[in-house]
Amino acid sequence: TELDPTDLQNALQQSCVMKIGTDGLMHEEPLSAANRAEFVRQVEHRHLKAMNPVLTAFLTGLGTAVPAPFLPLFTPEELEVLLCGKPEIDIELLKKVTEYDTSVEGVTEDAPHIQYFWAALEQMDQVQRANFINFVSARSRLPNSVDEFPMNFKIQGPKPGAKSDPDKHLPSSQTCFFTLSLPFYSSQQVCYQRLLYAIENATTMDDDFTNREEWGSGNAS
Repeated sequence: TELDPTDLQNALQQSCVMKIGTDGLMHEEPLSAANRAEFVRQVEHRHLKAMNPVLTAFLTGLGTAVPAPFLPLFTPEELEVLLCGKPEIDIELLKKVTEYDTSVEGVTEDAPHIQYFWAALEQMDQVQRANFINFVSARSRLPNSVDEFPMNFKIQGPKPGAKSDPDKHLPSSQTCFFTLSLPFYSSQQVCYQRLLYAIENATTMDDDFTNREEWGSGNAS
């Protein structure tokens, strides 16, 4: 029975034999009894071996975090947590790695605006908390333990322009240093509103790269 090329294409993503012609270019050769063995070899390579270099590179990279012999010990969900951290933001964990810039008067753990800040984080849902972590660190998850933090989270005093009439100013951050500059807000609600506006409207690192590409191509308005 003659095979329909469409059936082959649908089943194997290939319906002919690919050969390099005398012009050095790849050409399609209709499938026949004479070239069917080459067809089978090409299909086998496409489905079983073509991705080997990519998968080998992926496994090598993954092995730097989790040795390859140990990978079968984990479920996909356990590996995700091990490599990426938990999707839930643990505020108590964040508190354990927080330091306060006490060189600035009024920036202490017991200061009212610091307490408003932690209460505002408690008020947020998990998506909002992830947005906050992205705002201060350029990643949306926390490490799994205190020992895994590359640096402490630091709360600094407000920027010079935000010292006067603080409720009118937004917090700012430095993602490379995992720091937050927090104005001396007058209440938890004001702190919550200003934080929420900042984390939902701040330009991300991805936006920065996008803008650079647009500027380089002359497409920015």
